[in-house]
Amino acid sequence: MTLTKTMITTRNRVARRFHYTVDPGRIDNWKVTDGDGPILDDCDGFTLTLLFNLCDRSWLKFWWTLLTFQAVIWHVTSYKGNGHAALWYRGWWADNMETGWYLTEDMRHSRRFPWLAPMVAMKLMIGKFL
Repeated sequence: MTLTKTMITTRNRVARRFHYTVDPGRIDNWKVTDGDGPILDDCDGFTLTLLFNLCDRSWLKFWWTLLTFQAVIWHVTSYKGNGHAALWYRGWWADNMETGWYLTEDMRHSRRFPWLAPMVAMKLMIGKFL
């Protein structure tokens, strides 16, 4: 797949707003930052917010993209050895530890398992109640 200008500008816009913040407590708090302000979150918040923005901030497009496997949120082991979330989107990868989009052969993380749409929905619902 081709890396598009929209993918590049959207990732850069999200990255400029992103400030890494550890989730409070022991439960991973998944959420999407849907406004234009700062994104104070961790790796899953970055990937989810990036995907939401790539989907024109439409929940319908967001879920369709996940359900049709045009995008997948992956649980990976980062090159630093930590659990981490990365976004696979139409053949390209992005996460908050890298500065841009990259291909699978350039990935420095080890893929563990995909968070499929039902699990993403569950994690987002849990995040709403925390």
